[in-house]
Amino acid sequence: MKTHILTALFLSLTLCFIACGDDDDDEPQLQANISGTVVYDDRSYEMKGGLIDDQAQRISLNWETLEFNITDLGIDTTRFDTLTIYFSSEERININFKLSARRNVGFLEEGIYTYQSIDPTNDPLPVDQFIFSARIRSGDGSRFTFFQVIEGSLTLSGSLPNYTINFNLIDENARTLTGQVSGRFITRADWP
Repeated sequence: MKTHILTALFLSLTLCFIACGDDDDDEPQLQANISGTVVYDDRSYEMKGGLIDDQAQRISLNWETLEFNITDLGIDTTRFDTLTIYFSSEERININFKLSARRNVGFLEEGIYTYQSIDPTNDPLPVDQFIFSARIRSGDGSRFTFFQVIEGSLTLSGSLPNYTINFNLIDENARTLTGQVSGRFITRADWP
């Protein structure tokens, strides 16, 4: 009798481990929502993921800004965490930038946004729209480095959330980032 009980217990534990062993379906599936290619430091990257923090920050009485995050990985659509940069051993490049525009001009109108090292809280400013801040994160899967953009521009066309963006930026080490991405950027409204 003891043998039958131990055998039944062993079989039920084995079935339990087999049933619980394949929970890979709980892993978030990364979604590609944009496409395009950028070249940074003479390396080409296929871009797949794009987020917009569409809850604009009011940075002064007359200015607001939107934050963009573009990566060579897809996006985890099961959560939205205010554009936390998606650090991953697989990610090779991540472009993060904030575009600012005068509220009375028409927020994020199509056009050229030039990097400006100005404080948008000091009105009046000599421009109606500009890149407020930008940085490029690149790495090889084990080491990553952030580089500040110090010069250049990007051209924005389309309207929220469907944009095409052309890059022509220069970082603090005089490396260029050029290229184009387009698609439907993921916003907070896309998360459950």
